[in-house]
Amino acid sequence: MAKKIQDKNKGPIYPEKGDNNLDYTEANLKTLLRKYPLRKIVKKEKTEYKKLIALSKWVGEQWQHGREMDQWLDPVRRHNAVEILKKAHKGGRFNCLYFATVLATCAVALGYRARRVYIIGHVVAEIWSEDYQKWILFDPDDRVHFEAAGIPLSAFELQQAVRRRKVADITLLQLKPWPHFLEKPPALKVGSKDYESWRMDKRNRSVKRYRNITRYM
Repeated sequence: MAKKIQDKNKGPIYPEKGDNNLDYTEANLKTLLRKYPLRKIVKKEKTEYKKLIALSKWVGEQWQHGREMDQWLDPVRRHNAVEILKKAHKGGRFNCLYFATVLATCAVALGYRARRVYIIGHVVAEIWSEDYQKWILFDPDDRVHFEAAGIPLSAFELQQAVRRRKVADITLLQLKPWPHFLEKPPALKVGSKDYESWRMDKRNRSVKRYRNITRYM
């Protein structure tokens, strides 16, 4: 069991794992910067917050959510952002863990601190903001992030707001979602595996899904 401490934002981190809890090498980071337009994406934006939003948006556009990861990646490569993107661009469809892994690793490649956060039934990413001096939650799978009074929220802050029943104070900011989040695609047969995947995703897309943040992975 990794030793747990509290960070400035009252969220647990695991120092012996590195506070980004990701599996990557320097070679991975260099490959990400060489093969993908990460620097260009953030360079277009003027503020740190907008840079991070743009990065999360880009990751969310790289593949469509799916649960087909077993046939695309073996267990050793499932936490490798380079391998995930490579397979995604060949048609692979992966779930929230893969989105969070790629976003957090891309952020690290650009020099940010980042980590994955596990919620019951879901995984998101947090990136440390020097401007706000705290973690900011980004969910590239559902393409959302959250604010209260114009200030971006961390996973811990969002959890506390939900538990204290202050959801009305939270603004859910969603980038353009995949169509399957909005209505049932006509090609999906009711009762099929893909239909159930769509139905579950639609049901889970709400602020209340963030009630149970169980650990920082």
